[in-house]
Amino acid sequence: MQTTIQTTATDKDAADIATCRRLARKLKAADPNGPTARAITRQYARIVERLGYDPIS
Repeated sequence: MQTTIQTTATDKDAADIATCRRLARKLKAADPNGPTARAITRQYARIVERLGYDPIS
């Protein structure tokens, strides 16, 4: 007997992943030492914590 465990992504997960991609693009354009980069990094970290993994890595 074989058991398959399948995880499902919710709409919120899909939205979080899209947000991470958008934040990554913004971070590339931001000054690495500026306040904008720190704010983007904090927001990204909150999403990664909620998802439980880093969707871009």
